[in-house]
Amino acid sequence: MSKQVSLPEMIKDWTKEHVKKWVNEDLKINEQYGQILLSEEVTGLVLQELTEKDLVEMGLPWGPALLIK
Repeated sequence: MSKQVSLPEMIKDWTKEHVKKWVNEDLKINEQYGQILLSEEVTGLVLQELTEKDLVEMGLPWGPALLIK
C-alpha cells in the first residue's frame, strides 16, 4: 500500500519534487515538462516568480506554460 504525499498548503513551501508532482499529477501535463522543471530546480518560491515566457524559454510549449501559470 503506497502512501500518497500531499503538497504543502503554501506554494512557497514546495520543493522542486512537489512542483513536478503538481505539474504531472494534478495538472496532468506530460511527464517530460515536469522533468524540465525538476532539472531547472524550480521550487514553489521560484514558480511564483516565473512568467509564461520563462517557462517557454526553459523548453515548455505555450499550452502547458499557460496551464502552469
